[in-house]
Parts: sequence; C-alpha cells; structure tokens
Amino acid sequence: MRLLIDRQDGFLEETREVLRAGLETADWITVDDTGARHRGANAVCTQIGNDSFAWFGTTGSNCAAKRINRMNFLELLRAGHTDYVVNEAALDYMREHDLAGPVIRQLAEHTQRQFVDQAAWQRHLEQLGIAALPVTPDPARVATEGALWGAVAEHGFLNEAVIVSDDAGQLDGTASPR
Repeated sequence: MRLLIDRQDGFLEETREVLRAGLETADWITVDDTGARHRGANAVCTQIGNDSFAWFGTTGSNCAAKRINRMNFLELLRAGHTDYVVNEAALDYMREHDLAGPVIRQLAEHTQRQFVDQAAWQRHLEQLGIAALPVTPDPARVATEGALWGAVAEHGFLNEAVIVSDDAGQLDGTASPR
C-alpha cells in the first residue's frame, strides 16, 4: 500500500514527462474521458495516448458539464505547465469559436500576451473588462480556452497532430495548435 500512496512526487514527475514527450512527438493522439470516483468525490479520468504512449489523469472536473470538460481537457494538454498564452494559435481558436472581433483585437494588441497562471490571466481579463461581458458565447470562457490552446502550442505540443476522439462535446472544435 505504501508503494501506491507514499512519496509519489517522483512518479508524478515521470508521468508528466511521459505526457510531454508524447505530446511533443505525436502525429496523432486518442483522447477519452469517463466519470470516476476519487477520494470519495466525483471526478473525471482522462486518457491521452497513441501507439507509443499512454497517459491517464484524474481531475475533479464536473463530468456532466461539457464546457468544463473542454477546459479540463485543454488544461491537461499543457502537461503540468500553468501558463496562458495569447499567440496565433490562441487567436485562431478564439476566431473559430466565435469570440467577438473587438475582444480578439483587444487581446491581440495588448502588450502582455503571456501569463504565469490562472490568477494572472483572470486579472488580465478583468482589467480589460472581458470577464464582465454578459454575452453568449461567454467571452471570458472562449478567451481562456484560446489562451490554454495557445500555451499548448507555445510548449511545442501537438504540432500538426490529429486528435482522435468520440463525439464528446468537450472536444468539439478542438484543433491542432499549428
């Protein structure tokens, strides 16, 4: 039992490195997630892999909410990195998901385009007034998904790779970052 629960830092780092190596080199990946119980709470177990690697991660994302699952999936694709990046991949994602042109221009033209973590990114959205916009689709959500996708591209993950999945809504519209 101690092997399973004690001193997992080395194991967790190794699994993160497997995911990073797989995402950096893959021509294609398969992804799937399923509801799971973890530490007595509802969670989601996500599988990412291909014929060269397999990675599994369990997070507390609400498996009933497709939008949350998409955000969860994009966060997992950063493979342990915590940054948010507004680059061409992010801006393309935002355009493809119908973020309003003026909001995209505001993000694209701002001098700061990299953010160390979620708190810094959220402050940026609030300072720009994007977090308070009461329209559909939610500009803060689409911008955040785009900045997560931008971080995936920034780290060199999934460079022109194909993502193969079932018809799960959380993966609809997710394209390769480059």
